[in-house]
Amino acid sequence: MAACLAVGGGLGWLLDSWLDTKPWLLVVFVFIGFGAGMRNAFRTAKRFSEEAERQDDRNGAETPNNDGT
Repeated sequence: MAACLAVGGGLGWLLDSWLDTKPWLLVVFVFIGFGAGMRNAFRTAKRFSEEAERQDDRNGAETPNNDGT
């Protein structure tokens, strides 16, 4: 997530310097970088969750019932 923010901020800063639009593109690209970082974090968490479920299925783990049995 930090890399996405750094890339977004860096691109925004460079474009602001080049186009003389300070600070608008920096703000826009930081938000885009934040969104990309959050998306990557959610995708990674989903992938880990799915892998843990597959591992549980392979090991024969059962999900507990609501009544504690």
